[in-house]
Amino acid sequence: MANITVKSKENRVSIVLPTNVTLTGSKQDDFTASASATAGKIHIKRLDDDKYIVYNLDYTSVKDVSGTTIGTDAASCVSELNSSYFQVPETVSVKTRFVGSKSAGEYLGGSRIANTLFTSGSLTAGSVYVLGATQLSLADADVVSLSTGLACVATDAAVASEVLIEGAIKLNSNSEFSSSSKGDVLYFSTSPGLLTSTAPSAAGDVVRVAGYVLDPANGYVYFNPSQDWIEL
Repeated sequence: MANITVKSKENRVSIVLPTNVTLTGSKQDDFTASASATAGKIHIKRLDDDKYIVYNLDYTSVKDVSGTTIGTDAASCVSELNSSYFQVPETVSVKTRFVGSKSAGEYLGGSRIANTLFTSGSLTAGSVYVLGATQLSLADADVVSLSTGLACVATDAAVASEVLIEGAIKLNSNSEFSSSSKGDVLYFSTSPGLLTSTAPSAAGDVVRVAGYVLDPANGYVYFNPSQDWIEL
């Protein structure tokens, strides 16, 4: 695909496609970028109709108005687009309607994404992690240190440099809440990297609310971990 140009002024953003079609919208909640599972490529989505503007586009094809490539790799391109072009940092807008089939780790606009916890390391898209002293480890309610710290979910980029710390996302497994109902509370599971609708109950387990069910059949959740927890 030929180059696309992304430009921003005040609270508006414009995306000029190779066909010379210009898509214009609000920086607050009209567009979002995400990294592809394919190395070096990104996606850009229009949020009002949940449609991709570009899919699996090489990050080097994304230019600013001066013709300079935005970012030095796919992850930094996504970070720069979302922080400087697409989303106003103060926005609290959250879309909670998933449309069509999604891959594990795909998330909705308004989600809070952290790009600087770590800059290297492969994660499993849609799995839940806890930030330790030196690395991100799979969350585990059997272990206090793996269930009480800063928690996140690996996005479909599957790298430590892009993780979701709050928002609507598809997990890679719904095995422990598939029979629950929308709105049910989710907890950190004793199965590493998973969430469960049943609170852990064994001695030494940690009970910590991790979020809420949005669609149990498809594994969509609203991830919003509590700062409070109890060790049984």
